[in-house]
Amino acid sequence: MGIKPILDMGQQSAIATLLLFGFGVVFLLIGGFVGFQLDTVTAGYGRQRVAFMCIFLWHLV
Repeated sequence: MGIKPILDMGQQSAIATLLLFGFGVVFLLIGGFVGFQLDTVTAGYGRQRVAFMCIFLWHLV
């Protein structure tokens, strides 16, 4: 009985870590894709802007 809550806490933190990691990867993929699309339109300006936005959002979190 006393071990189960600890196990649940461990599972929750592991799931939370996996979710954060997953969101981070997805966010990077989307950011990279959008930046690449903008690059074709703005000739290199888009990726810098998206990278700046990603860094800015990362600091907010």
